[in-house]
Amino acid sequence: MEINLGRRASVYNDVVKIFSFLADPTLSKVELQRGVELLMQEYPDDVNRNLTGELVHFHTYERQTHKPSKNSTLSHTDLYQIIFKENIQVAFPNVESILRLFLS
Repeated sequence: MEINLGRRASVYNDVVKIFSFLADPTLSKVELQRGVELLMQEYPDDVNRNLTGELVHFHTYERQTHKPSKNSTLSHTDLYQIIFKENIQVAFPNVESILRLFLS
């Protein structure tokens, strides 16, 4: 049983490592690019090179329209819901696609 839990924790840690940058609006463009490159290594058919630029714009949009407090951050689910509730899928198709990949 402990072995199975250890494997599950390892898988979870790998997923967090690959996708965590998506929900961090404080990252620089260079840091976002590194995250996108790592994601591209794992999901080469699913990641569009335009993702970095979209993330920069999406995080700017998020900060300006949702102004989370300094101690709180929005989750991946929150970000995905923002895209749909505010009908901005066309503006951020790659962000929406990658968040959907993460959440599925």
